[in-house]
Amino acid sequence: MTQPHPFDYGTPSWQHHPHRRRWLIVGLAIVAAIAVVVAVFVVRTLTADPANALEARFTQSIQWNDCGHSYYCGQIDVPVDWHDTGSGTAHLALMEHRPKGSPAGTILVNPGGPGGSGVDFVSSGVENAVDGTIASKYDVIGFDPPGVGYSSAVKCYDASRQDDYLYGILPGAIGTKEWIAADEKLQTQFGDACQAKTGALLANVDTTSAAATWI
Repeated sequence: MTQPHPFDYGTPSWQHHPHRRRWLIVGLAIVAAIAVVVAVFVVRTLTADPANALEARFTQSIQWNDCGHSYYCGQIDVPVDWHDTGSGTAHLALMEHRPKGSPAGTILVNPGGPGGSGVDFVSSGVENAVDGTIASKYDVIGFDPPGVGYSSAVKCYDASRQDDYLYGILPGAIGTKEWIAADEKLQTQFGDACQAKTGALLANVDTTSAAATWI
């Protein structure tokens, strides 16, 4: 049973727009056809130099909210840019499934992507993320990387303009100079809007930043 996600930052915008969801499903299907990758990481204990400005990031406590059926929702705060402690804060959404007894440890999971939600991966049924035997013995935590799902989001256009961007018809025949010029302008405007509304986070929505939180 899919569990609710009581995260302060709300539901991903694409879930409110069926057309956009179809594009997402098609994209994920293509990725899945190329390779099915499930990234599973055993969580290690992180230590920090007391003099390090990042110390608070490693010692923060997670407030877990009961989402029912042994699922718990939470979040952690991480730097937008791990190389710049003054870059601001991004929120990462977490979904934890707990075994009935005392856990033997914690396993961190994410379905890969691009754009896969670890929160949905776990909440849709923990057995979809890990073997049932493992789920019965370990805490299993799914996470959404920066810019993905229920974590701090990349923002570009409102719903109406996003639909125009995705489904609008460019002038000229495909491949002509007129069409290419219009498409280049369209993509430049989209990128500029994302940069203006998302800020520093946009340049840090990448594999390196996603992995930096956990290593």
